[in-house]
Amino acid sequence: MRFLTLVYFCFIMLVPFARLRGAEAFALSSQAQVEPSTTVPVMEPAKLVLQWTANQKITLSSFTVPVTNELQFTERKFLPVAQNQDGTYSQEIELTFLPMALGDLEGPSLELPYQTESGKSGTFRTPPVKITVTGALQGMVSLDMLRDIKGPFAVGFLSWAWFALAAGLALTAAGIYLFRSKKKKQASDLDAALPRRPAGEVALEKLMELLKQYGQEGNLKYFYIALSVIVREYLEQRFQIDAMEKTTTEIFKAMRQAGLDRKTALQSRDILSQSDLVKFAKLTPTEKEALAVHDQARQFVLDTQELPSASGPANPDKENGI
Repeated sequence: MRFLTLVYFCFIMLVPFARLRGAEAFALSSQAQVEPSTTVPVMEPAKLVLQWTANQKITLSSFTVPVTNELQFTERKFLPVAQNQDGTYSQEIELTFLPMALGDLEGPSLELPYQTESGKSGTFRTPPVKITVTGALQGMVSLDMLRDIKGPFAVGFLSWAWFALAAGLALTAAGIYLFRSKKKKQASDLDAALPRRPAGEVALEKLMELLKQYGQEGNLKYFYIALSVIVREYLEQRFQIDAMEKTTTEIFKAMRQAGLDRKTALQSRDILSQSDLVKFAKLTPTEKEALAVHDQARQFVLDTQELPSASGPANPDKENGI
């Protein structure tokens, strides 16, 4: 009887201790969201905000963000770990990205390694997020810009006089336009009769002039914009790709569909992507980086100006990383 009483007493004493140990079990959750909203304009910077919450303080290790053609991540920022009122800990990680393609995209699910204060290591995965990328002009029309139809108004003598004047000016403008169009066509026919300079020769000459002009002005943003235009013009003349009206991702796909090898397409994409980051993501490169991308563009022209004709269309969707 005393033995049973002793066992019961020990059981009563151990129950709170077991509950306490259970309360100390490690628990962690994570979430992800896009700021300022899940609908973002193309080529405009946005943020993918990751957040973890745990009942113990943890330290994140370095992690890798997948490289895609649709989303280009440019910067990451770790906010300080905060202790919440309920005793848990949380932290936010801001990943700045540049949407490069239109449509419904998916923000990647990331695997984040961590270590607790007690030395325990592990990983957890953040949930993917849906992102809708719109055109640059979409959503810019407001109701204030819409006006109702005006009613009929009387036409007097002065109105007819203004109408006649406007008609005369329109006829004069039409005559000037036809005259200039004829002169332009004559000049175009003359240019067509002359032998065309190789696209590579023209591009190398423009790159050299850009380097001289940059040495005089020192405007890095202008340098990157002009470099992008030169490379796009070269792609149009050399490979018959409408590069001036396409995004960097669309140019890459067009080159692959035209039968060009993956290495050549990746070289052009890398050069144009660096220019995109300066133009649209407002990154500030160094002079050393500017000269490096100039050398990269020059070498790209030298390597591709003598390439043989494309053998046939390729299917870029079957290759990884496209």
